[in-house]
This record gives sequence, C-alpha cells and structure tokens, in this order.
Amino acid sequence: MITALGINGVGEVMASELAKKYTNLDELSNASQDELLTMEGIGPNIATQIVEWFSQERNKQILEKLKDVGVWPQVKKSEKTIQRELPLDGKVIVVTGALERFSRTEIKEVIESLGGKTSSIVSKNTDFVLVGESPGSKFDKARELGIKILNEEDFIQLAKLT
Repeated sequence: MITALGINGVGEVMASELAKKYTNLDELSNASQDELLTMEGIGPNIATQIVEWFSQERNKQILEKLKDVGVWPQVKKSEKTIQRELPLDGKVIVVTGALERFSRTEIKEVIESLGGKTSSIVSKNTDFVLVGESPGSKFDKARELGIKILNEEDFIQLAKLT
C-alpha cells in the first residue's frame, strides 16, 4: 500500500521497512523527519519526501477518501510481535556464489521471511555473508572486514530451518 502512494524515493523495500515500523498510515503520516532518520536506509532526502508528501493537502484528501471506502491496511500488534521473534530479525545478509539448495530468489525470500535483509554489497553494516560455490570478491571483502562467513549448513542452523 505504501508503495502505491507514489512518494519519491520510497520503493518496495523502503515501503516494507516503513510498514514494519508503522502499523498504519496514520502513524506514518505523523512521523517526524527526525524519527524517520533513525531508520536504516532513510537519509535526509527520503525523510523530507515522506514528511512533505503527508503534509500536502491533496494527499490528505486522497488518504481520507481511501479511509472512507475502507482501504486502510493495518498491521495487528500481534503480527509485529511475531516479526520481532524471527531468527534473522534485523540482520543484513549478502549472498555470493552458487548455492546448492536455494536459487537466488528462494534464498532472498527465506531471508526476508525470517526477518533479515539482503544486500548485494558487503559493508561494515553486513552481519553475514552466505557463501556458495565460487564466491568471488564479496567473499574476499567479507574476510577483509572480519564479517562472519556462513556456508549453507551454517545458514540453515542459524535460520532454524531444520
């Protein structure tokens, strides 16, 4: 739903992160720029775009119309509680090399369903690098930065998939 609002700089990934933090559009519309800046992935430009979008009168009218016709998704508190108990909650994982048990799409879905985030870049914000066959430069960068390296078995145990 957040993606459909058309806020500049807010794509699917950012919309998903916002939905995890804010249980409905009322909460998001009341978020301050400073509050938004505390979220990973939101810089000053995106925070400004979000706050400005919700402050525009025509957008307020659109939201009221959506609410009037019953289009107002909300995350139940119990769903947010369940999310916090996921084994990869908040972890950033880079996948490199060919995996035996998962395709790229499948591993991304598994990581996200367990509360983690995938990234294509190894950085100091990376928690784990999941390494398959012929990993390449991402593996080297992870070793250089001292980031924990997992093989598929390690990942399966960490993610509690067994």
